[in-house]
Amino acid sequence: MGAIATQACSNPYLGIDGLRLLAGGLSAAEVLARLLKADADREKRQLSIVDAHGGVAAFTGHAVQPWKGHCEGKGHVVAGNLLVSAKTILAMAESFEATRGPLAERRFNHEFAEHDG
Repeated sequence: MGAIATQACSNPYLGIDGLRLLAGGLSAAEVLARLLKADADREKRQLSIVDAHGGVAAFTGHAVQPWKGHCEGKGHVVAGNLLVSAKTILAMAESFEATRGPLAERRFNHEFAEHDG
């Protein structure tokens, strides 16, 4: 049905509720909207969703500690917080996009490319 990650000030119930909504046929974007609407502490969280069809949605609240952010790509989301800059998430996304095959069998480039951040 998909995958959900909650971090920063995480709430495991967002994953439980979100997976139930994905199983009910909602897209990643629809699930994200519903979860955020019901979450009074959303500005303290990061939430990333990938649905079974490769749809993605992500949110990074304003109260998450600097540096924080996320990037969405085809079939993936990379999110991070308490980082120095965007360099880490951009390098992770670049490495993911440069590889093919089942996730468990991919070999990632561990050298980070230079990015302004």
